[in-house]
Amino acid sequence: MDHFQRQVRCNFAIVLAFGFVLLAGLLPIDGRAQDVGRTDADMELGNTEPGDTELKVAVLAYRGTEHALRHWTTTMAYLTTQVPGYRFRAIPMSLSQLDRSVTEGSVDFVITNAGQFVRVGSKHGMSGLATLKSLRRRGHGPVIGAALVVRAGSSYTGLDDLEDARLGAVDPLAFGGYQIYWGEMARQGKQPEQFFSDISFSGFPVDVLAYWVRDRQVDAAVLPACLLETMIHEGLIQDADFRILDVKPVKDYDCRTSTPLYPNWFFASLRATSQAVAEQVAQALMTLPSDSQAVLDTASLGWTAPTSSYDIHQLYDNLDIHPWQKPLWLELKDWLAKNWQIGLGFSLLIVAIILHHLWVQYVVLKRTRDLRKANEKLIYQQQQLEHAQRVAILGELSSDLAHELNQPLTAINSFAEGGIVRLERAAPPIDLKVVLDKIRGEAQRGRSIIERVRGFARKQDATREFVDLTELIGETLALLNHELMKQQPELKIVRPTKTIKVCIDAVEIQQLLVNLIRNGVEAMSGVAGPHQLRIVAKVLASGDVELSIEDSGTGICDKQAETLFKPFYSSKSSGLGLGLSICRRIVEAHNGTIIVEPNAMGGTRVVCTLSGESDG
Repeated sequence: MDHFQRQVRCNFAIVLAFGFVLLAGLLPIDGRAQDVGRTDADMELGNTEPGDTELKVAVLAYRGTEHALRHWTTTMAYLTTQVPGYRFRAIPMSLSQLDRSVTEGSVDFVITNAGQFVRVGSKHGMSGLATLKSLRRRGHGPVIGAALVVRAGSSYTGLDDLEDARLGAVDPLAFGGYQIYWGEMARQGKQPEQFFSDISFSGFPVDVLAYWVRDRQVDAAVLPACLLETMIHEGLIQDADFRILDVKPVKDYDCRTSTPLYPNWFFASLRATSQAVAEQVAQALMTLPSDSQAVLDTASLGWTAPTSSYDIHQLYDNLDIHPWQKPLWLELKDWLAKNWQIGLGFSLLIVAIILHHLWVQYVVLKRTRDLRKANEKLIYQQQQLEHAQRVAILGELSSDLAHELNQPLTAINSFAEGGIVRLERAAPPIDLKVVLDKIRGEAQRGRSIIERVRGFARKQDATREFVDLTELIGETLALLNHELMKQQPELKIVRPTKTIKVCIDAVEIQQLLVNLIRNGVEAMSGVAGPHQLRIVAKVLASGDVELSIEDSGTGICDKQAETLFKPFYSSKSSGLGLGLSICRRIVEAHNGTIIVEPNAMGGTRVVCTLSGESDG
């Protein structure tokens, strides 16, 4: 069985080898037979001897491969007959394929639009041999433009109406199918990516865009000028279904365009292509009869000398997409390579600036810390000074406080003696309860006096809480009660019926009130006539709280008003000159203001405004 299988395999290999040999022999025979059978028509189409060198011509197939071959096959055949020893072959390509072929040098010639000729040819040394003469405008002048196409029944009347609409275009690199209209928008100060809500690219064939518009897949489309008219003539679409916006009138041009026009297609050679062959191709194109089949197939009037591409260079410059424009980092690299000394100096300058910035930042941080410490020390010293002033005020009031405390102590003593007498007489317990109640009352009175003094003199960190301003005024007046009784001013307190609660440091504001009330009382001591002291507390429309102390004392002059708040300035012979200075600091610490002005009834009016952090 194994021997039989080996025999079969051997026979099969022999048959297969014989088949390959036979096939190899038949192909040359078949090829020779075809050569023998060539006709004059074959010669006209460029079917030359097998020894001819093939030259590849890349053709931009903007309407598809079949369309490109129909247009250019007869031209290739004509060139084959005119340039001996060479066989020309048209290769339809897309935009990207043609770009890649030129970059790789895999083709010898290119037939493409003027935009791609400039965009690709400028970078790879392509040479324009001829420019196609269009049937439009009798073969003279530019003919390539772009048309902005919409449905006939749409409400769009111009580009401005298409803001946030959906746009269709061929390709970002398509000259007539996008870039020309991009340039028109740029002249109007618009950018397609920002102006339209969406841009869809169809690629080749460009005919697809007309169907997109008709079938409402897009709101508008950018088509190469004359394409719409060509498709209508070919019966592919109906003229009644479309409109072109912003049509620009062009003399002797029977197509509708929405943009300026640019040169027609170029026939170009690559840098590696033989100069002698390129010259023969150029001469052949110039002498191509206008009634030849090659001209008729391209729907043109033949070829002419290469036209200027200046307008295309200008367009690409305006759009910042010119092929000669390098990325900024490459330009900077080239500049540094040529000017390395300047670059080195600039780099050292940058390093120096960075180091200087770091040093300045370090110094600023250090000084900020020093200033913070100095500020904390200053605040501490201010608190010490305020506390010292409160103690000094208590020293000045010590005799008054002693007198006030003497009254409840004397009463306690009297009531205690009365109680002893009642005990000796065996008075009923009810009589003793009356006496003890009176003793307790006087003791509480003395305690309240001491609590006021302790509260005013205590040393503590600044704390803010909501305080009833009216109650605070009452406690302050109670603290100064004996001094007020000696001067006996006519005291009037004006306040709203509604409770004024404000977020303050009660000790500091009480010190403010003590200073201002005592200043007012002392200012009235040397003035004859009725002494009036008026304390007004009210809430302003802004929500701030205004506290004013008005007296009928000696008043102030303009010169004194300028120096009242300066430390160690005093109009009193025994004054330290710290009272109003401390008052201003207290008010400003509460985000308020303090002013001193003449009083309408004579004397002085001090107005303090405290920030309106009131409660209810």
